[in-house]
Amino acid sequence: MRITNSMLVSQLLWDLTASNKRMAKVQHELSSGRRLNAPSDDPTGVVKAARLTTQLNETQQYEKTTDDVTSWLELTDVSLQEAGNVLQRARELTIRSSNSTLPAESLAATAREVDQLLEELVQVANAGYGDRYIFAGQKTLTQPFVLTRTADPLAPGGQRVSITYQGDSGSLTREIGNGLAVAINTPGGGALLGALQAIIDLRDHLYSGDVTSVSNNDVGRISQALDQLLAERTEAGARLTRVEAAKSRLEDSVVSLSQVLSKTQDADLAKTIMELKTEEYARQAALAAGARILQPTLLDFLR
Repeated sequence: MRITNSMLVSQLLWDLTASNKRMAKVQHELSSGRRLNAPSDDPTGVVKAARLTTQLNETQQYEKTTDDVTSWLELTDVSLQEAGNVLQRARELTIRSSNSTLPAESLAATAREVDQLLEELVQVANAGYGDRYIFAGQKTLTQPFVLTRTADPLAPGGQRVSITYQGDSGSLTREIGNGLAVAINTPGGGALLGALQAIIDLRDHLYSGDVTSVSNNDVGRISQALDQLLAERTEAGARLTRVEAAKSRLEDSVVSLSQVLSKTQDADLAKTIMELKTEEYARQAALAAGARILQPTLLDFLR
């Protein structure tokens, strides 16, 4: 087969074009930092990277959810602790006031302090996380507790006081993992409503000088409300521990998935730089060979 100059030039151009394509691919890997930039680069690797990316996104979303749930449960724990402190003070006042020898003035002064404790407990019971109320059940946008005071000269302390719960007993759940859900809320219609009503009754009995009711009823009811709050706080604490453990596992999963995804789709920069250098040398060699092929021929000397 006769090899002509035209064939040599065509082969040179084909080789240079192929070299340019390889250099462009390596340069793109280097600039993007990724080995997989098109399905044709590695079909199996592309499918694996897509699956890993989906898993990583889902895990990171669960991680964000656990952050929100953790904040909610931490606020619940703090609020229940504050409510417990209020009730503990009310219990101390109740025990002290159960002494039938106290004068009416002392009972009235204690009633005024209990009234302040009532306001404080209502404020705690209406605690909010952002624009949501944490003790309103599923009706998180509705203020759960409304304290009403109506002037009435015949009522204890000159006011008729009542408390209304506007929330519900519904449970709020959040998914913190694949098939793993946890209840995040503590409806206030149980322990908190009972505690508030117990303090209102104590207030009325103190203003009325009804030491018998204070001694026989209020001491026990305040103590029972304290026990209920402690049980609610223990339950919320157990859920918080569970969520924190799930969050720790999710954080480990994010690190692991990120590492595997990086090994699957990211370029090995040192290796890529070496490949680029190799292609540059190959191209320079091809150009040098082309220069020899395109040297003057006999026809050039016959002009």
